[in-house]
Amino acid sequence: STGYLDDAINEYYRDSEQLPSVVGLSVDIAAQGLVSCRGILLQTMGGAKPEEIAAIRSLTVISLRKLAAMTDDLSRLQSELEKLLGLTLKEVERRELKSFCSCSQDR
Repeated sequence: STGYLDDAINEYYRDSEQLPSVVGLSVDIAAQGLVSCRGILLQTMGGAKPEEIAAIRSLTVISLRKLAAMTDDLSRLQSELEKLLGLTLKEVERRELKSFCSCSQDR
């Protein structure tokens, strides 16, 4: 174990989920504290071709951390991903990320 959260998540996907998946996290910390925290998760979908699976598995955590740092510029991120994977990507869906909790004081 390296102490990096993305390494632990990658280990989990590899050993438990057995899905072709890779995760990279980027955390920026300054003197005043946490500046930003970003992540990227790539997983194959059903029907993925062997070369697509191999392309995702070939990515390193270091390259994924660099990609995670680009998540504020989606067109740049897509361009860099396409270069790294040697694939043309298609956006399937875009949604705003929301957090919620159905917890109550009683629970």
